[in-house]
Amino acid sequence: MMNDPSDKAKPPILPLHPALVERMFYKPKEWEALYRTDEPLRGGKPPQPDLGASLAGFLEFLAPMFQAKLALDLGTSLGYSSHVLAQIVGQDGSVLSVEREPALARRARENLKKTGMDKRVAVIMGEADEVMRELTGPYDIILLDVDKAQYLDLFDRIVELLAVGGHLIVDDVGFLSRDFDPRLRPLALHIARFVKALLQHPGMESIYIPLGDGLVLARRLPPGEEKQLSMFGNRKEAEPADASTDQKGVNKPTVTEKPASTPSEGTVPRNLATSVGIIKPQKTDS
Repeated sequence: MMNDPSDKAKPPILPLHPALVERMFYKPKEWEALYRTDEPLRGGKPPQPDLGASLAGFLEFLAPMFQAKLALDLGTSLGYSSHVLAQIVGQDGSVLSVEREPALARRARENLKKTGMDKRVAVIMGEADEVMRELTGPYDIILLDVDKAQYLDLFDRIVELLAVGGHLIVDDVGFLSRDFDPRLRPLALHIARFVKALLQHPGMESIYIPLGDGLVLARRLPPGEEKQLSMFGNRKEAEPADASTDQKGVNKPTVTEKPASTPSEGTVPRNLATSVGIIKPQKTDS
């Protein structure tokens, strides 16, 4: 007896939702559940969402390119992003994670201990700007996922702490192009100001990746290497200050320059370090 054609598996209905396509390539890890909770730990509210499986999988895929041994995580939350960075830097690397909420910092330490990542990750409590003033760097990777109002204020110090050839990872940039509650408009404006400063910086080259809530991957260029111009152009560099201290009197880190760029040595190919495309302004009712 011949099989009824109707019994055959039907093809999926296309087009698929972008979130479903992401799940096809980035499956949640077994350890992820340890970093999720609905408990009111953050000012009586559940913690804010952390990096999702798609962004975590993407960053882990790029680990050979990063060639990182020292990472800085700005915005620990429950420790998920620190776990991802710990996997990227490997057993010989280390991660410094900064969290301002005491309850979140404590829970992150507990979570990292359960997964065995506490040997690579040190969680310290404090405001990101205050902690960064005491750091020397340089860091191979810096992940920025704090209060969006702080993004622009932290940017210049982040660049100082970033190694030449190192990478800056910025989460939640996708809010620029998202339809959202009007009450969240200030959040998008903070991100827009940060993105403009990033694109104008002559020593940083960036690319936007539309995964999760939107990711920007930026690289600090070696001296003399030209970047592709963005829609904003480059900002003028300030007059050179004293080589040992900046205007605030903070000792500048000794910058370790990475070897010359070849894909096998973990540097970013030019086609992966292009500037972000044109950002269309949000329409407003007159």
